[in-house]
Amino acid sequence: MKLVKIKNKYMYTPKTKKEAKNYIPDGTHIYAAYKDKESGETRLVQMTHMLEDRKEKRLRKGELLMVKLPNVDMPSGVKNEYFSKDVNGNDIDLAKVKAKDVKSKSGKATYLCKPLADKIKAFAQKRLK
Repeated sequence: MKLVKIKNKYMYTPKTKKEAKNYIPDGTHIYAAYKDKESGETRLVQMTHMLEDRKEKRLRKGELLMVKLPNVDMPSGVKNEYFSKDVNGNDIDLAKVKAKDVKSKSGKATYLCKPLADKIKAFAQKRLK
């Protein structure tokens, strides 16, 4: 599992007027990307910053899991869902959504250790079962 940054326009379109008002198509989110062994599909688990009151409420409700990701300055929340399709309904292809690696200080891609990756995968699948 590796960390990548993807622009919002590839993964999300606003559904309400309120969402459209705050929508920044060229803004980015960090995702944990992995290939599912059973289905063979590429999956993305979205991360979010934990510095807002509403996110604390979601954490208490079990909708977020707080983790410290390598090469990310602040704690991140893991959303309990994953993406396997892009905004157009196509299977995720990291090249097509122009995913950029979250770099380490040495300039290499950031990969998560197996225990953290397994924890994130298990949490992200919780709501989909």
